[in-house]
Amino acid sequence: MDTKREIQILAYQLMPDHLHVILFVKQEMDISVGEVLRGFMIACTKVCYTLGIYAGSTTKKQPLWEKGFHDRKLSGKGQLQAMIDYVHDNPRRLFVKRSHGDWFAIRHGLHISEYEFDAMGNPQLLDRPLHAVHVRSRFTPEERRAYMNNCIIEARKGKVLVGAFISEYEKQVRAEALKECLPIAQLSAVPFSAYYKPSGELFDPCAAGRLLLLYPISLSASPESVEPSAYMPRAQQNPYWQTQRRISRAECVALNAIAEELASTSSTTK
Repeated sequence: MDTKREIQILAYQLMPDHLHVILFVKQEMDISVGEVLRGFMIACTKVCYTLGIYAGSTTKKQPLWEKGFHDRKLSGKGQLQAMIDYVHDNPRRLFVKRSHGDWFAIRHGLHISEYEFDAMGNPQLLDRPLHAVHVRSRFTPEERRAYMNNCIIEARKGKVLVGAFISEYEKQVRAEALKECLPIAQLSAVPFSAYYKPSGELFDPCAAGRLLLLYPISLSASPESVEPSAYMPRAQQNPYWQTQRRISRAECVALNAIAEELASTSSTTK
């Protein structure tokens, strides 16, 4: 089998401690992509050993690669170009992250009101008044439009929008706030992986100090918030892996309640 005819490299970026590669499988293969990647890693290790290049700048033969890798299958419209842009943008993102290390570090045990959170971003946003964003399904179109407009108006006045931003309408509020460089505190139902960093439209706001991500520790005690078993071995083996899954209705309700309580508490203490 000649994998050169079956796999095409669309983009790649070599970073100081990892490698990004986008592969296009052009036809069915007799082996898995994982086996191809393992072969590639073994070959790289052999070449480096032959040249006297060892991991960690030592003279001892140590594993060149960490165990496992983080792979993602792209199937949605626009995902491929977005991933290519992400790969090419990695050097800039690394520079930005290192320049703002405190805001990209995961903080554990952050206490707000009666809750405990893991957090990433600018915790000083909590010193400002908060405004909860929860677009309810019972709203009429007119009520919904007025509510969404009011959220942006409150943010323009200096309040920090806080919410899970799960529904499409809540995402629209977040998108407008990001467009206007307004601050956001976003609640997450998924804990941060060891090397997690915000991606996409949230990365630059985090670097600018306009974003705070919060994961309520109490959600981990709920059976409905446990990661699917299919993801657990992968998440445990690879600290870069951030579990992707659907959020449950119970988690939606819990996050919205926390957002509203945080906003209510901030309005009475500031």
